[in-house]
Amino acid sequence: MLGISAAPGGHMTKRLLLTSAGTSAAENLTRSLRAGDTGMVTIGCHHDRFILKKSSCDRRHLVPRPGDVRFSDALRRLVDEQQIDLIIPTSDIDVGAVSDLRDDLPGRSFLPDHRVIWLC
Repeated sequence: MLGISAAPGGHMTKRLLLTSAGTSAAENLTRSLRAGDTGMVTIGCHHDRFILKKSSCDRRHLVPRPGDVRFSDALRRLVDEQQIDLIIPTSDIDVGAVSDLRDDLPGRSFLPDHRVIWLC
């Protein structure tokens, strides 16, 4: 079960972080998630401010590019500050980067075992 936090009005809100926010894959996922559960907060991040601007997430954050030495600290800080319950990477590069960091991130990630990712 996802971690949840109380929202105004007493209902519970899931806080999801979607990587590569603003891309077609992330936008399709955001729409699908909202269709299934209107009580969630979507937070998007991307390294390109122009692509990020296209995101329909509730909140948007500019982060360094995956592979940049600053990416892991920025993602950890974002997960902590925004009280993220679940991280959903939406590109192959993001899957690899989040998988590498999964043991160091305070939120959960929706990924198969690290060995399976690198095998694929």
